[in-house]
Amino acid sequence: MANWLTPKEAMEYLKVSKSTFYKLVREGRVVAYTLSGTDDKRYKQEDLDALLTPTQREEQSAQPE
Repeated sequence: MANWLTPKEAMEYLKVSKSTFYKLVREGRVVAYTLSGTDDKRYKQEDLDALLTPTQREEQSAQPE
């Protein structure tokens, strides 16, 4: 099952600034999913993981939830 993140959570997860995050979205490197009936966006953690290097993935998985 997918772990869905808000835009703020996704930025924190990737450890990037707001401008960098939305640049990745514009470039299509991060896929934004729109919640039905709203303009709210969510991001799949597995999509974000694909952007991380193996070392960054290990660091992320070591963080407590």
